[in-house]
Amino acid sequence: MKSKSSFSILINFLYFIVLFSIFGLAISIIDKTYLFTKSLLTQFNTLSSFSKNYNVTILQLFSFTEILLMIYMLWLLFKVNKITYGDNSNLFFSKKNGKIFKLLGSGLIYYAIGFFLINIISSAMIKFGLLGEYNQNVTLSELIYLVVIAIFILIISKIIKDGYELKKENDLTI
Repeated sequence: MKSKSSFSILINFLYFIVLFSIFGLAISIIDKTYLFTKSLLTQFNTLSSFSKNYNVTILQLFSFTEILLMIYMLWLLFKVNKITYGDNSNLFFSKKNGKIFKLLGSGLIYYAIGFFLINIISSAMIKFGLLGEYNQNVTLSELIYLVVIAIFILIISKIIKDGYELKKENDLTI
């Protein structure tokens, strides 16, 4: 019986978390899409114009933007599944894994910035009375944690790329 390395256990744990994240995001996308289409159909059925009911139009725009951001995050999480590793730790230090981690880190930052902008704009509109209540999926404190995690993932990406370069140089000198 082979003993698993701590790295393979870490990667399997990462896959498990990604699987739950994908499931949670898929449910959020379905929920937001349902509410978005329901509000669109209600607006078209009552034959109200967009200029009369701009509150609903702005809410639909926020919901649509959130749906796009969630689909982008879902795509990023599927990219994480392409990380290659093996019992030999040299397999982890590849150009492909470095690109995947860099894509994930920068994608998390873009995701956080998108939700941060939605939170700021909707909060300002609520404060000035231009918008009724808006249910935000992500709080600002969660976005801060997300940015910190993204920075660590970008650091890991740089370490993987440097490890790949060192491995390549080492293979050439032998």
